[in-house]
Amino acid sequence: MAVNPLDLFAGKPAIAHHSVRLDKGVTVHYRHDLPGALDAPLGLSHHMLTFFLSKNDRQVTSLDGCGEYDGAMEFGDFYLYPAGCPGFTRWQSIDKTLHIVLEPDFLSQVAIDTDCLNPGNLELLPVLNTRDRKLENLVPLFLQEIENGDLGDRLYLESLSSIWAFTYCASTAR
Repeated sequence: MAVNPLDLFAGKPAIAHHSVRLDKGVTVHYRHDLPGALDAPLGLSHHMLTFFLSKNDRQVTSLDGCGEYDGAMEFGDFYLYPAGCPGFTRWQSIDKTLHIVLEPDFLSQVAIDTDCLNPGNLELLPVLNTRDRKLENLVPLFLQEIENGDLGDRLYLESLSSIWAFTYCASTAR
């Protein structure tokens, strides 16, 4: 059975972590992690986009249908772990990451709302170690809202999530 990525994180020790759950099926999750691993042999129940906020000397990530990456991750690098895709990730140094966890229905709704794609054909493809300047520019905005802790800004975070989903889906979904 697929596992919620936030449940995978729940049992892992961290230097710091903070989550903000938005009403639209999006959770923004910040982590300052010790070395560790996440395994999802049956896949995740949600899509998870992971941005690296610090250098990680060695990251090993394997996603079915995408292959394996074994190497350093730099600030601004990211990977996309689509729902239902079996895989694992392991890291050997302390790192900081921002995870945007999306319920699959959220992306379908964004596709409908924006006339971006046919939601019946929406499929996110796994991505390992890449960069996208448009998406990278949104990360500081998410971090600022999480750090402020003002939950009155949920609408702003929801808007950022929709912008991310539209930007990413328009460029990589099929």
